[in-house]
Amino acid sequence: MEFFDALDKNGEHLGYQVLRGNKVSHDVYLGIVTIVVVNNEKEILVTKRAKNKVAGLMWEITGGGIQAGESPKEAAIRELREETGIVIDSSMLLNLDCESNWPFICNSFVVILNNKPTIKLDYNETIDYRWLNLDDFFTFVTGKDFVLDIGKRIIRHQEQILEKINNHQYK
Repeated sequence: MEFFDALDKNGEHLGYQVLRGNKVSHDVYLGIVTIVVVNNEKEILVTKRAKNKVAGLMWEITGGGIQAGESPKEAAIRELREETGIVIDSSMLLNLDCESNWPFICNSFVVILNNKPTIKLDYNETIDYRWLNLDDFFTFVTGKDFVLDIGKRIIRHQEQILEKINNHQYK
């Protein structure tokens, strides 16, 4: 069983937890994370959701729920490792945004890797992946095969994502 901390609209803890899948009232929010993963060739990773998941067989960027007691950065590190096999430390997470859209408060990050890692999918989570160049990525996220809410969030932050990529000093 997975539990999430119940939050108010400002991300403050309400003092109790919610079991994954349970409905919440309109004054309760749950934390989620999304991670834009960029490799040294300035390609962005997209993954295809497992069939059994909500929005199954749709494409997305890595992300998921912030479990009870986790920080957004801890959740991003865990989700990235679970869904792709990529292991990072918190210093690699570049803050992108935090936005509330009931029932979620989404913390978004950018991770810029100095290589093109081997991807190890967890087939309960993700069943396929692609590395897309920047132009193809920003077109792909607006398509019918990409999770709509995530695609809209990416387009809203396109400028900030590109700025982080362009300002990164590759080793």
